[in-house]
Amino acid sequence: MAIDPEALAISQKIKQRMMELKHPPLSELDNLDAVEARYFFHEGNKLYDLHLEAGVDFEDRQIERLNSPPLNIRIYHTTKAQQNSDQDTVTSLPILVYLQGGGWVFGTLDSADDTCSFLAKYTECIVISVDYRHAPEHKYPLPIIDAIDATKWVYKNAVNLGGDHNRIVLGGESAGGNLAAVASIKLRDEGKIPLAGQLLITPVTQYGFETPSYKSGHRCGLSPEAMHWFWHNYLESSTQVEKWEVSPLKVRDASNLPPTVMVVAEHDPLCDEGLMYAERLKVSGNSVKILQYPSLIHGFIRLTHKVKTAKVAFHEIAENLKSLCYQTEFSKSI
Repeated sequence: MAIDPEALAISQKIKQRMMELKHPPLSELDNLDAVEARYFFHEGNKLYDLHLEAGVDFEDRQIERLNSPPLNIRIYHTTKAQQNSDQDTVTSLPILVYLQGGGWVFGTLDSADDTCSFLAKYTECIVISVDYRHAPEHKYPLPIIDAIDATKWVYKNAVNLGGDHNRIVLGGESAGGNLAAVASIKLRDEGKIPLAGQLLITPVTQYGFETPSYKSGHRCGLSPEAMHWFWHNYLESSTQVEKWEVSPLKVRDASNLPPTVMVVAEHDPLCDEGLMYAERLKVSGNSVKILQYPSLIHGFIRLTHKVKTAKVAFHEIAENLKSLCYQTEFSKSI
């Protein structure tokens, strides 16, 4: 199926805007530093009409740590849920710990407002966005440490947040999905925090560029050249690419992981590795729901205010996450 026309139009507008800003061509990304790249990312986001969902409030907090710098988080909840909580009339809510995408390099708490407030509103969950440290200033494995520390803090403080520590879902998009997958495995190995699920939206699951979806020429939303650049900034050396903590698809034991909602877009270089990881989870005995969108591109969850198909898809993702959190009609696979 062809790319959704509205998604293609937005991609072309962003491409034109990047040309106006003199973004280097894909063949010259090696000359692009992180500071410049973040500027381009910020400017591109302006074309998405990103905003906080009506009826959702948030508060910023900081997690103090002994051996690492403080970790900033943003906690989202619907206005109605907060009012009920103030009146002591609400039961504990599920909690989604969310790690945004951006190639381990981009993203702030503000740039995740749109996604996180949408999920809080339509899943009836508390959503906690984690401002994990970014490469290249903070390379692997520091973002993974931040993801795990944040999840442990949420588990310890769930009751005070109005949440249920037995219904914590770890989720993320793209590079954030990579961190969520890795952190879920590490938390399983520690055996102290029983995650209720994981939400993996177009995740990076391996270091590799040879899958059919990589070779299909997809460049709207994400290009193979950009992924090379992201990996170069995230890793200290090429010797790390075989580690499962970098490529969770390579983990030796994929059993006893939490129920998973896996989201892939067919016009995305990462499509096949997302499906490969979903299959790996399924054959290892885990519950997996696959949501596959044939006309969408990488990063489509930021297109919900511009692209009808993306909006419908994100609502479906939210409904499946809600079903997972509330244990209603979550099927093992599709």
